Amino acid sequence: MILCVLSIMLASYALNAFSRGGGMDFKDGLFWGSDLDRNERLDRDEAKSIFNLGNKQVYNKHDTNRDGYITKTEFYNYINTRTKDE
Repeated sequence: MILCVLSIMLASYALNAFSRGGGMDFKDGLFWGSDLDRNERLDRDEAKSIFNLGNKQVYNKHDTNRDGYITKTEFYNYINTRTKDE
């Protein structure tokens, strides 16, 4: 009986989470769709598919820690602050 109740509660929770979306938002989709090697950072070749982020000047501007990659945090900052030209 307890197992049955727990199963129903779990199914209800899963259905409720699914109905609210539970998936990626636009920024996550852009980031993970471009991070082809799944190392949680974008090199310049991977960044070329996102607006003008692959442009050397734009890329270097948003690589704030100067490690040669755009981290997820740097990517979010880019998306939130980019200009029309970027």
